[in-house]
Amino acid sequence: MGILLDDNNKTLFDYHIGNGSIISIKIAKNRGGGGLPMKFSNLREKEFRNFSKTAPKWRYVGKGLNFFGICGCKMCDAGKKNSEVIYPMKLGINEEFNIINNRDKIKCPICSSFIEPKTIGLYRCEISINGKYINNDRCENFSEIFSSDREDGIEEFKYGEDNYYIWTELIFKINKYY
Repeated sequence: MGILLDDNNKTLFDYHIGNGSIISIKIAKNRGGGGLPMKFSNLREKEFRNFSKTAPKWRYVGKGLNFFGICGCKMCDAGKKNSEVIYPMKLGINEEFNIINNRDKIKCPICSSFIEPKTIGLYRCEISINGKYINNDRCENFSEIFSSDREDGIEEFKYGEDNYYIWTELIFKINKYY
């Protein structure tokens, strides 16, 4: 597991990698395949969250698929507070997003720093999710369709100590919007 260090203008300190840290290096031949496995929600339990009229800018939701993660940048308002941010992923109907190979596209909406996505939320859409995860040293397949048509909030998948998998493949596809 790890994070993608892909910004040539950043130092290890910018990625919160300090003295004594162990770094594993993977050299990608191309950006198209074979991303590192990632710790992400197991996509088994959802909870509904009502919208708030006082939410900060980094907690705005977009129609469709929304990624949740922590901004670690200490120069933006969200990062200074170590706050969970929401990145609305703009996908067209039947467009796929492979998070394993493209997680570097998920950015803080305030400062555009990379965030490590931990879970998703759905707002007024139907989505197909296909992937593979590691379970007791075995690779398991995952294929589900989820939907949320409510207008007053977002369906968020839980993430925590008992609510994650190590994913080796994870692809999201928007089937329709409501």
